[in-house]
Amino acid sequence: METEPATPPGAPPGVQPPGHHRGLVTLLFSDVVGSTAPKQALGDRAGVALLKQHHEQIRHVLQHFAGGEAMERKEGGAQ
Repeated sequence: METEPATPPGAPPGVQPPGHHRGLVTLLFSDVVGSTAPKQALGDRAGVALLKQHHEQIRHVLQHFAGGEAMERKEGGAQ
């Protein structure tokens, strides 16, 4: 008897397990080039707030197109 694969951990509601989706996939890579200079000019808190605003805007676009975030890389190294 075959069983359905488990839903991936942390998957949004309605997302089917791997192997059930076939079709076009679009990947979005985002990088804030030169983010160190504004952080130094604004200070750490305001600089981090600016980067958070960037991440929120990217997430908004992803949600608009029914996309999802696979991984967020923290500045200065992998999560």
